Amino acid sequence: MAQGNRNAIPPVGYGKRSHLPAHARLQLMLDLANGEYTHKQLAVKYDRSNTTISQFAVRNKEEIDAIKAAKGEAMAALWIANKAKRVATYQADVEYLEKELGINADNPEEVSNKKDNPALVRARALLLRSVAEELGDLTVKQEHTGVVEYRIIGVDMEKLK
Repeated sequence: MAQGNRNAIPPVGYGKRSHLPAHARLQLMLDLANGEYTHKQLAVKYDRSNTTISQFAVRNKEEIDAIKAAKGEAMAALWIANKAKRVATYQADVEYLEKELGINADNPEEVSNKKDNPALVRARALLLRSVAEELGDLTVKQEHTGVVEYRIIGVDMEKLK
């Protein structure tokens, strides 16, 4: 990289063995789904070999096919844009934390070899709350300040006084 500007963003493929950043991976999937470029052209664009582009296309076939089916919609390739996949990821994280905490995932009341780790307990609680929020199971609590006036139609309030 040039010495002049230390804050300059390196080219997409800076260093042959570096991984593509997430945004470049997505763009490559979009380019492959679009079919506008050959693998050779994409190899030049992303500073990779033809073989690497072909392997990438095979490894990411499911996402690329989803983009094709969605007519180029970028969100189709992002697993995180899929609610079920997000919840599944939360579940995997909760299961990992429960294992670390010694909690039986099938029966959370049953704890064996309990480990006292407040950070893991807090992380687990946040994950469970995130899932509840994701599924719409949390009620929104709203505070109101001010005067609330109720009117009952058909009742003369003056006669009730």
